[in-house]
Amino acid sequence: MNTSNASTAITIGITRKDAENKQVFGWAYITEYTNGELVLDRWKAHIPHAVLRDAVYRFVGSGGVFCDAHARDDKGRPIPSGFLIESWFCDAEKIKAMGIKVDGPYAVGWWAGFQITNDALWQKIASCEYQDLSIGGHDVYHYIDDKPLTDALQESGVRV
Repeated sequence: MNTSNASTAITIGITRKDAENKQVFGWAYITEYTNGELVLDRWKAHIPHAVLRDAVYRFVGSGGVFCDAHARDDKGRPIPSGFLIESWFCDAEKIKAMGIKVDGPYAVGWWAGFQITNDALWQKIASCEYQDLSIGGHDVYHYIDDKPLTDALQESGVRV
C-alpha cells in the first residue's frame, strides 16, 4: 500500500443558521450509515470512522478554532474565522447508550456548530453565497496497486 500527504478540507453542509448570533450547524462529515454503507466525500475519499473520531477529538482538544479553508492572510496562513460551540461524534454505541430508538439506518459521523467571528464570512453565509463551510487540514491518502483505497474497496465488493 502506498500513501501520499495532501491538503484537504472537510465540508460542513449548513443545516441551520442562527443569524442573530452568527452561528451555523450541520453535519461536518458522515463516514457511513449504520446499514454498512460507506460514504465518499466530494473528493471520492472515505475517512474511516475511528480516524475521523480521533481527528475530531484532537480538534476539540486543541480549542476548536475554525479557519475558513479558502481565506488566507498576506502570508498565506489561514485566517481564524470562528470557534467550535457544539460537537457530537454520533455512532451506534453512543446512540445505544443514550437509549435513543431509531428506525432504519442513520448517519455515523460528526455534527458540529460554529460561532462565526469573521464578518465577511458571515455575510457570505447570510446571503447564501456559502451554503457550506470548508475546514482546511492535512490528510494521508492510501493507495493499493496505485488505485485510491476507495476504488480498491469497491472493486473488492465493499459497498462504498
